[in-house]
Amino acid sequence: MNGESLESTLQLEVSGLEQRLNRFLRIAFLPFLLLVHVVEKLSGQRERREEQVHNLVDSRPAMLPDGFLSHFSNSDDLRVALAVRHAFAQATGLPVNSIYPSNSIRDLGRLQFDGLDVLDIIFRTEKIANVHIDKAQLMESFESNSWDKLLQFATLVAQHSMSIHDSMSQNSLLFMKQAT
Repeated sequence: MNGESLESTLQLEVSGLEQRLNRFLRIAFLPFLLLVHVVEKLSGQRERREEQVHNLVDSRPAMLPDGFLSHFSNSDDLRVALAVRHAFAQATGLPVNSIYPSNSIRDLGRLQFDGLDVLDIIFRTEKIANVHIDKAQLMESFESNSWDKLLQFATLVAQHSMSIHDSMSQNSLLFMKQAT
């Protein structure tokens, strides 16, 4: 048996294994999915979510990045503001262009499965924008400032972020100061 036929045989075995695993997982989680469906139906949660999604996505035009960024006055905040927008889009499953600076953080949080998780949004923002966010100072700012709209939230996050390169150089400087 040559290398090519062995490789194709292995690929067929792997794809067959993936299909069996996929089928098994569907069967194993079917009771859970049915329970979730029944709870959503009885509580009206699915209809409320669909209505919220309709209000955020279908009932208004998409806001392109330039329109979104025009609401931010500090040019240093722009990259982080876009990252916050993308983080909310990932967390809620909404299209990025349907998220406006005027969106209520509470409304966006309701679209997440288990409600608003600020730390999840912050971690996503750090990853997307390649920044470090001082979470302790940011949480203090949240306590003393209004951040009920995405614009305010993104501005506060941007104020407490620094690029990874700046963070590393500051940490190096701090280490050198402590070493002397």
